[in-house]
Amino acid sequence: MNELKLDAEREKLARVLHCEPGAVDFGQALDVAGMRRLRESVSAALFDEHRHLFQKLADASRLLPAGISAKLSEKVFGPLFSARISGLLSVDKAVAIAEKLHTDFLADVTIEMDPRSARELLQRMPQAITLAVADELERRAEYVTMARFVDALTLGDLLAVADRLDDESLLRIGFYVEDPERLAEIIGHLTDRAPLAPAEPGEVIAEASVKDLREVRGQERAKRALEIAAAGRHHLMMVGSPGSGKSMLAARLPGILPPLSAGEALETSMIHSLAGLLSEGGISRARPFREPHHTA
Repeated sequence: MNELKLDAEREKLARVLHCEPGAVDFGQALDVAGMRRLRESVSAALFDEHRHLFQKLADASRLLPAGISAKLSEKVFGPLFSARISGLLSVDKAVAIAEKLHTDFLADVTIEMDPRSARELLQRMPQAITLAVADELERRAEYVTMARFVDALTLGDLLAVADRLDDESLLRIGFYVEDPERLAEIIGHLTDRAPLAPAEPGEVIAEASVKDLREVRGQERAKRALEIAAAGRHHLMMVGSPGSGKSMLAARLPGILPPLSAGEALETSMIHSLAGLLSEGGISRARPFREPHHTA
C-alpha cells in the first residue's frame, strides 16, 4: 500500500514540475510524508515566485471589464499565468472572468492552479462551471488534477461532480485523494451507508432601516463627497463645527454603499458573532456602521 501511495505522490510531484514521473526518481529515498512535504514546498515556491508581478497584473485587471480580462487571459497570459493570477483577484472579479472563458481554457487553468491559493474562489464558483470543467478534465483523464481539488470544493459541488462520473473514474480519482476522511464521506454518501444531510440555509437577519441620503436638504458638496467616497471605496474625513451635519451625513453613507458580497457578509457576521451582536446561526447582510459622538 505504501508503494502505491509513493507512486501517487511521485506522479503528483511530476505534474507540479511538468515532467514525466520517471524524472522524479530522486525522491525514492523519501517516505510518503516526505514526498508530500517536498511537493507542497515546490508548489509554494513556484506560486510565490514573482508574486509581486502577478499581484500587479491582478490589480490592473480590476480596471478592465471582465470580458476584456478573459480575452487577455486566453490570448496573452495563457493557462499558467492565469492560474497564478486567479488566486490574487477578488473572488467576484475572478468569477466574472471565469464566466467569460471557454471551458477548455478553464480546464487548462485548473491543471496549473494550486487549489490552496484559490479555495474561496473555488467554493464560490457557479456549480454549472465546476461541472463543465470536471467533465472536460474527465474526458482528458486528468485524474490527478481532479483529486487535488477534492479538499477545496464544497461538499455539494463534490457530490454533484461524483454523480456524473462512472465507477472507474471515481476509483482513479480516489487513488490520488490526500484526505481519507473526505474520501470516506463521499463514498459513504454515494453507497448510502452514511448519507449526508442536505445543507440548510441559515437565518438571514433583516436589515435595519437605513437612513436615506435623499432626506438631506442642501449640503450638496458634502453629499457629492460621500458619493465619490462610496463609489471609489475611499476614506473620507469631514471637518466642521458642532451641529453642521457631519454625523447626520456619515450615518447615511451605508445607504449608498453596494450590498455585501457573500464573503463580506460572512466576515462581518463572524466579527459580530464574536462581539455578541449576532444571534446564534444568523448571518448579517447589513453594512456595519458605528456612530460614536463627540460627547462619547
